[in-house]
Amino acid sequence: MKSISLRGALENDFEVYYKIRSSKGDVYWNGYLDKPDKEEFRKIYETRMATSPFDKEECRRNYLIQLGNSEAESVSIGFVQLIKHDSNVEIGYTIVDEYQGLGYGTCALRLGIEIAKKFSDELVVRIRDDNIPSQKIALKNGFVRTKHYENKKYENMKTEVKLRTYVLKNETR
Repeated sequence: MKSISLRGALENDFEVYYKIRSSKGDVYWNGYLDKPDKEEFRKIYETRMATSPFDKEECRRNYLIQLGNSEAESVSIGFVQLIKHDSNVEIGYTIVDEYQGLGYGTCALRLGIEIAKKFSDELVVRIRDDNIPSQKIALKNGFVRTKHYENKKYENMKTEVKLRTYVLKNETR
């Protein structure tokens, strides 16, 4: 397996990030009917770069998942997003379709955990109950499934879906 690393998303990474967010899998799992509006999404992206503040509730920071053994040959295969909350940091992640099922998501979440631990003693992921691969990734990384969930209506679904919370306590901070 090639090396996996995370790199803070910068202004010139927007096109790569937008391509990831427009992928069939990302559109589906986030409940959209179609890929996001590019110019609206650019405005959102600019508040989530590695250089963006991460000190208030709901601040977000994006990291591109890089696959490759050197910077020159690496390719972006997804992203990890940290979301700041008062009592924890939430981690979200996406691997583009053609790289799913190869262990890259598990490695990327592990790297995201290391970054998120710097900001909070409690880390969470929220995963749809029907997203079994993502649940496996969280469990392999030490997250524990909780009873807490949110019913959410997605545009592309006829019924509500459950977004389940998984928790990882940081005992070493």
